[in-house]
Amino acid sequence: MRNLHSRPCDGPNASGVEPVAVPLAQAPVGARARLLDLPGAAEEQDATLGAMGVTPDEVLVVHQSGEPTIVSLGVWDGRRIGLSLKIARDLLVVIEQ
Repeated sequence: MRNLHSRPCDGPNASGVEPVAVPLAQAPVGARARLLDLPGAAEEQDATLGAMGVTPDEVLVVHQSGEPTIVSLGVWDGRRIGLSLKIARDLLVVIEQ
């Protein structure tokens, strides 16, 4: 199982702007966000998120912010999960244009 670990953004996006990592909790509803990191997560939290399909480079689509934060996993299959606001604040993402 893959763990979530810090890694740098992949450089400027198509518009030439350097992507900025933000907490998932700050992503607007409807945004597509690529998962980068879960800082300071305990091993069991990494394992639980991984079992739900929340893995590095996963694309998340935000459907609801707050408690719970509801996201789709992956671009095409539409799997939705609810995450606590605490977890959404810890997950670092880059908003995709």
